[in-house]
Amino acid sequence: MSPTSSNALAEQPRRPTVLAMDGQPLIAQTAYEVLRADCEVLTAADGPTTLALCTKTLPDLVLLDDETPGTNGLQLLAQLKAAQTLRQIPVIFITPHTDSVHETAYLDAGAADFVTKPVNASVLLARVRAHLLLKFQSEQLHVMALRDRLTGVYSRRYFEEQIGVECARAKRSGSVLSLFVIEIDHCNAYNDYYGPQAGDDALRLIARVLESKLNRPGDIIARYDAQVFACLLPATDFEPSTQLAEHVEQAVRARGIGHASSSAAPVVTVSVGVATGRRAIDGGAEALLRLANEQLCQARQRGGARVCGKVLYRP
Repeated sequence: MSPTSSNALAEQPRRPTVLAMDGQPLIAQTAYEVLRADCEVLTAADGPTTLALCTKTLPDLVLLDDETPGTNGLQLLAQLKAAQTLRQIPVIFITPHTDSVHETAYLDAGAADFVTKPVNASVLLARVRAHLLLKFQSEQLHVMALRDRLTGVYSRRYFEEQIGVECARAKRSGSVLSLFVIEIDHCNAYNDYYGPQAGDDALRLIARVLESKLNRPGDIIARYDAQVFACLLPATDFEPSTQLAEHVEQAVRARGIGHASSSAAPVVTVSVGVATGRRAIDGGAEALLRLANEQLCQARQRGGARVCGKVLYRP
């Protein structure tokens, strides 16, 4: 692999993780020595441990040693491909076989590639780098396709994917997860009075304010509906989420954009509904989103230009 490829991997948004099933210690040691400059390298001694670690850590690539005692590599690959959260992880087989029958079997089963034994360090490094770059590029294209064209934030489709992922992660780890939804007060009246172009500008303004306030790597901002934004805050409890929502409401108001048709204020304002799930989130994403929308309705009913929130308690 050329130096350009190495630099391209280093320029990716995060350091990749590679999981190596080390049925033979020499293979694991080789993988570690070859890949440690580019990747975090995890190891697993057998098939069940590999599957469990993949589920827990979601590595960017898996190396499977086809000679691990007590493990059938193709069966393990089938288990990885059967799991919704794991099926997109590229798998490279480390194998003693060089015949076309075995190679075809690996590729037909869903393997991304294979490296033959004895392992050539340069070949292993080149193939791992190549498949990691392909994975990152695929992820970036996926994200670009899921952006809202008007505002540049994520689309509803991406949000609905991620809230399910984050709810599952919060349930596994026992952590908190917060969500708030934001709507421009009297948005239809604003569009009628100032015109649709001004309405689009107002939506872009809200998006930029949200981006300025929600800047942690894990925070997700999406345009959920025509005039509604949704923000997902992993590992954030109710109090800091509510404070952040209040900062957003204040920042929008402070822009001083006139809104002659609003009964909430003479300027553009927003109403915000906050919901927080603690421990296991009963009802999952649907329950959390329903509570946030209920709180948004309450904020509107109280005159708008305010934040209302609630914790999703377990029954």
